[in-house]
Amino acid sequence: MPSYDNTTNVVPSAITTNEQLQTTKLLPLKTKARNFLTFIKDNKKFFPSSAMYNSFYNQTNAIIKNPPLLIESNVKGSYNKNLGYHYYDCWFSFWGWKLGCKRRSIIQTHYTWTTTINNNFDNDIANKISFIDGLQNQMNVFMFNDCTNPNTLLDTTGLQQCNYKNTVDDSYSLAEEKQQISQDTMKLLSDTDDFPQYKQANNMNTEITNDVNWKFTNKINSQYPQYNYQYDNLKDLINTRTTFLNNSYNNCDVPGTSLTSVDNSGVPIPPCVNAPFYNAYNQCNKAYQDAEKYQYGSDKLNVLWGNVSNSLPGNTIGANRTILNNTEGSCKKWVAMFNEWQEKEDAALAAPCIPERPISSASDSAIEALIMKFTANAEERINNVNNRVETLKEKMVNYPNILQLKSENVLQAPYGMNPTAVVKNNTSDFGKNVPTQYLEMIIPNGEQGDAGEVGTTGMKGFPGTNGPNGAMGVVGNVLTPF
Repeated sequence: MPSYDNTTNVVPSAITTNEQLQTTKLLPLKTKARNFLTFIKDNKKFFPSSAMYNSFYNQTNAIIKNPPLLIESNVKGSYNKNLGYHYYDCWFSFWGWKLGCKRRSIIQTHYTWTTTINNNFDNDIANKISFIDGLQNQMNVFMFNDCTNPNTLLDTTGLQQCNYKNTVDDSYSLAEEKQQISQDTMKLLSDTDDFPQYKQANNMNTEITNDVNWKFTNKINSQYPQYNYQYDNLKDLINTRTTFLNNSYNNCDVPGTSLTSVDNSGVPIPPCVNAPFYNAYNQCNKAYQDAEKYQYGSDKLNVLWGNVSNSLPGNTIGANRTILNNTEGSCKKWVAMFNEWQEKEDAALAAPCIPERPISSASDSAIEALIMKFTANAEERINNVNNRVETLKEKMVNYPNILQLKSENVLQAPYGMNPTAVVKNNTSDFGKNVPTQYLEMIIPNGEQGDAGEVGTTGMKGFPGTNGPNGAMGVVGNVLTPF
């Protein structure tokens, strides 16, 4: 334990030399410790637990604040040393003696330094550096592909080591399966008023497409580009993807958000929609058969079922169940109406006819005689008229031929054609032998004259009416009850 003493109050050179040596040798340790503390803070999210993070942080911070020391202690002290006395205010006797003097002590202050030197200083520094290296090695293990650490970073190798690659591959397959369902559904829809569910189905298709495009290796960690996801973050993402994809189509557990797909016949696939579909289908089929029988309402039922068929693909399960239940109720009302008609028709046919007045009387024989007499007289008058007609025909045969000329028998012909005139017999109601004839003439037009001047352009006419609607497109193979 070296001690130092002087009267100048200046730190001994041996002590300053040791202090400088201590500072120089501590610099690498403190630099390493500070850098490692920064590394710990930058990678906090990769620690398995907050307790481990706090332990690493506190131990490293303690090295910075309380490093090993070469001079473990340095006690400074002082003391006074009496060097003698100083006499003053004396007077001298006749013989030269000092008499009546005052005195004071001559004091000298001494300063002391007592130090304790750490003979293991170099070993202590080496041990602390080794300790930090040990912490660093632990972090290098649990930060990368450590399947026991939920926050470890994974690359494709770690995905295999943690037996999670199959789960990720299953997620890829599920996304592709749902994309096929979504694309098939979108083929049945168009962005028109006939398909109000188009927007939500299109949004779902976009989200599913984004999930199909996701790949584990697409994400590059900003701190460690050779790695992709933290283990627990990847698990959460896969669970979220799987839940979304399973709920996207045909999941009866989430009717408010899960959409409906249909098979090639237009029948809904989810069982919770399939049953209401067939209930509505059967009722509407019966209603349509009755409508055909009574020749009333079949066109309205066709429109009703067309709207129902359009609403099924890409709509939510809950909405489709409501639509189909309402449709079933509507068709039941149609069936009830036709049943009521049938009942009234059957009742009318079963009821006996009640005449408003008697259909026979006591004078039936007199009426019959009167009718027979009227008939005989009518036949006699008809025979007389026929006889007179025959007489007129016989007389008219001997008349000179009569030539008729009517405007409809004069035909206009193009210029250059020869004019012609033809006499033809006219068939009358009295027979072909009656001498009535008519003249049929063909008169060609004159030569084409010179073209006149072009007239002024007329005012613009009003727009014409709309042309006929184009042909309806080909209808898909959709199951209808008709």
